[in-house]
Amino acid sequence: MDLDQIKQQIAGTTTFDELEKIRIELLGRQGTINQEFQKIKNLSIDEKKSQGQKINENKIFIETAIMKQSKKVTKENKKYINNKTVFSLKKLGHLHPITITERQVNEIFRKFGFSLYDGPEIETDEYCFQRMNVPPDHPSREMQDSIY
Repeated sequence: MDLDQIKQQIAGTTTFDELEKIRIELLGRQGTINQEFQKIKNLSIDEKKSQGQKINENKIFIETAIMKQSKKVTKENKKYINNKTVFSLKKLGHLHPITITERQVNEIFRKFGFSLYDGPEIETDEYCFQRMNVPPDHPSREMQDSIY
């Protein structure tokens, strides 16, 4: 296994697909490194240690070279991304028919010169009873008679 040749091969990649093919070729299940590990089964214990260390060093070297090249490819790919590109997102869902009708009516009244104001609804004693001229002793003002 010639590490200089492998390093040149990794450095020559320009896409992630090429880099992934090389990674699988070298580090995959059927890759070169696994084949080297299969070969040391038949060696003596001392030879296994020395060969195993060499193979592990080569594996680490290849992994770091691939990581460095991956970062380099990422940087190069970021140069070509145009941040000003406008992406059109699909609109999800729709408005309720009542909401659509309400907006249309509001728009018609705006064209006639009206303005839309939003304020408190019937939520306090003042708005519910006093402004409607309901006397203070009227039965509807009792808490139990909440349905008026």
